Amino acid sequence: LETALQPLYALRNRLAVLGLLATLIFALVAMRLARSVSQPIEQLAEAARQIERREAAPRYPDSTGVDEVAQLSHSMQSMTQSLLQREQQLKTLNQTLEQQVVQRTQALEAANRQLEQLAIRDALTGLYNRRCFDEKLNDCIHTSKRSGRSFALLVLDVDYFKRINDTHGHATG
Repeated sequence: LETALQPLYALRNRLAVLGLLATLIFALVAMRLARSVSQPIEQLAEAARQIERREAAPRYPDSTGVDEVAQLSHSMQSMTQSLLQREQQLKTLNQTLEQQVVQRTQALEAANRQLEQLAIRDALTGLYNRRCFDEKLNDCIHTSKRSGRSFALLVLDVDYFKRINDTHGHATG
């Protein structure tokens, strides 16, 4: 029986060795294939992290053996370039808007100064008007109360001033 089964045992042993060899070869091929796919994907993931951290231009995988990974790499490169261009456009637009805000603020401040002058000065003579007089009088009253010092107010009444206005006009008066 042993002699009759000897070729069968030899065949079984050869098949086992061949199976082990095939398993080893398939494992090596699978590892190589996995590395050729996973390594570019890991590089793409690192490039995405660099974009997220706003680091220098990310490095994309040059060439891969897998068309889908190459297509994904190309799409990410295009997306990154588009995002960087948009970011630059937004920075430029933001700078322009900031300059406009500064200019408009300065113009507004100048207009407010001019309005303030118009509110306290007579347009014809350029002299302080009644409103300014009232404000100054209030300031003097408050200062006097706060400091305990008195102040004096001189009021002049020009006789027959109405005749000057009537004769020469209010602008001259």
